[in-house]
Amino acid sequence: MAFNKVTFGHTITNAPGVSEFEFCLLPSTTLDYQITAPIVLPASLDGARLSQLRIWIKGQGTNPDDVRLVNRSPLVGAGFPNPDYVISLNLSLANSGGAPITADRLVVENLLLDGGWDWKMDQIATFNSAQGYKNAPLNLTARTGAARKLIVRNFGSVGYVPWAHYGGAAGIEAFPFVVGGHDVGQPRPT
Repeated sequence: MAFNKVTFGHTITNAPGVSEFEFCLLPSTTLDYQITAPIVLPASLDGARLSQLRIWIKGQGTNPDDVRLVNRSPLVGAGFPNPDYVISLNLSLANSGGAPITADRLVVENLLLDGGWDWKMDQIATFNSAQGYKNAPLNLTARTGAARKLIVRNFGSVGYVPWAHYGGAAGIEAFPFVVGGHDVGQPRPT
């Protein structure tokens, strides 16, 4: 079905002057939306355009599991060491004073996000070759937004993460949702 990184990026890039986009994904009883690369904002966006973007990605089914986005990106090079996302709308630029510029509003709703964990693990030869791999459904950064009526399944991580200065010994980490923010009301630390 036609919703992927290419169609998403082309839609936004090829509509200069348009700041609001609504991607309505239709349900199907037989087909999933196969996401072969994370859905991302085009890197070519300038700060003025980015700061005005308002994007909605909505499943049009009655229930969240009526519209399924399944992670089918190749395992090679993905998720090492950063998560392998289905939707990663986290573009952040800096203005001339160094303050962050993000999208104005991002909303993702009424979807099932499937990490395709079993499919991913079938691609690895040995457990050790995937040490540190992790996948996650969402990474959003915007001035305002919402993630609602979502079902998340088949995500995870392989093996231990390195020791962290704030957490003590190594452990296993997983990121069901990553939401970024910026405090623009105070100066940056020096």
